[in-house]
Amino acid sequence: MNTFPLVPTGLSTQRIKPVSRAKYDAGYEQTAPKNTRALKKFTLSFGALTNAEADTLDNFFVVNQGVAFEFIHPIEDISYIVRFSEDSISFEQFGKDYQSTQIVIEEI
Repeated sequence: MNTFPLVPTGLSTQRIKPVSRAKYDAGYEQTAPKNTRALKKFTLSFGALTNAEADTLDNFFVVNQGVAFEFIHPIEDISYIVRFSEDSISFEQFGKDYQSTQIVIEEI
């Protein structure tokens, strides 16, 4: 299993606990948790990647999209098994040598 290659400059964490909902014609709704445990979703910000770091991140995305990989939380030093939440990645070029991006990964 691959490990996420870079340390983000910004990180936000969201706790998610999805619920299954079934609506009925009589107007009521039945709910049940989809998971037995709450999961985490991480938004990783990269404010000033060098072009080489941006290439590393882009290549990691291409190779690991749709597959589980390891993310080591830079503050908690805890390892999470995650996947990319989105099907694309985009970079904003500023100056000749730097790029920025933001990606979302989710615990599985």
